[in-house]
Amino acid sequence: MHGGLLSSKQWETTPDGRMGWFEYFTRQGFPTYLAEQTGRARSGFNGTIFNQVKNKSLPPEAQPKVFLGTSNMAWKVFRFGPELGKPWPNVQFPIEATDEFAKQVIPDMIETQVPSLLGELIQPETKNPTVANVADLAADLGGNPRRPLAVGGISEPGSPEG
Repeated sequence: MHGGLLSSKQWETTPDGRMGWFEYFTRQGFPTYLAEQTGRARSGFNGTIFNQVKNKSLPPEAQPKVFLGTSNMAWKVFRFGPELGKPWPNVQFPIEATDEFAKQVIPDMIETQVPSLLGELIQPETKNPTVANVADLAADLGGNPRRPLAVGGISEPGSPEG
């Protein structure tokens, strides 16, 4: 599954242009799936609330947050170094490709789908449809944890799951 503020695009190639895991597993003959976490990238999101704020049928404070990543944030979150431009000694990520990697960071619209998500970070239960959708996909594939999966949630905006 892709990481925070990224999409399944990260599995297609590496930031420095090498073959990604999607192609590698596919060439090895494994069924490989690229899907998105709910509210991110190609999975889309329910944009109704943004239109309701625009046409003034809802107040601006009703609009959910859009999480935007920055290069500075990526350096810390992905542990390239303590601050932007200063890599840790012996870091394994190809530092010369960090600008390309930063281009893959996308807005996260998960709060349009799961408004309770931030509160769920401190609770063991979740209403995030990504979790149930990935579990269903794993069950459909026989529940084999050794089978390579590069998946995120599969849900339609506006559906009961999304």
